[in-house]
Amino acid sequence: MKLFKVGDKARIISVPDKEKHWLNEVVTVGTIGGFGYEEDDVCVISDTKMMLYLKESQLEKIDT
Repeated sequence: MKLFKVGDKARIISVPDKEKHWLNEVVTVGTIGGFGYEEDDVCVISDTKMMLYLKESQLEKIDT
C-alpha cells in the first residue's frame, strides 16, 4: 500500500461486473496480512464487516 494507510476511508470506484453492488461503497482500509500480495493491494472493510482485497486504482481516498 503506497497511497493508503490503515484507518483511511475510501470509496470503491471500480469493480468487476459481478461485484457492481460494491460501487460507491465507503470502506475503511485495514491491515493486509499473509504472503504473496503486491504493493498496490489494499485490504478494505465495509460497514457490514465484509473484508475485500482490491487494488489502489479501484479506490478513491475520501476525507472524513
